[in-house]
Amino acid sequence: MKRFAPSLALVLTFGLSRLAPLHAQITPVNYPTPLIGGNSVTGPITNIDPVNHMIQVKDDTGMIQTFHIDQNVQILRNGEPVQLNSLDIGDLVTITLK
Repeated sequence: MKRFAPSLALVLTFGLSRLAPLHAQITPVNYPTPLIGGNSVTGPITNIDPVNHMIQVKDDTGMIQTFHIDQNVQILRNGEPVQLNSLDIGDLVTITLK
């Protein structure tokens, strides 16, 4: 008689799907917005993706913009530069080029 043995992948898939996310997921249809020199975007953070170094900010028109954070992009909170890993959803930030 054969016993049913679920695969490790199946067990991990269902097990990990029950874990609560640390941050909300980046909206897949909202590709990163390039910043043009001199421009900046200010607003509250709506999503953070620390793995892919991305952040979503709701601008003053109500649109959610996605930014890829790299060495050329600066995040300011209360006028002070901050790192992506020190931010929380709802923080008011300004995204600008260095």
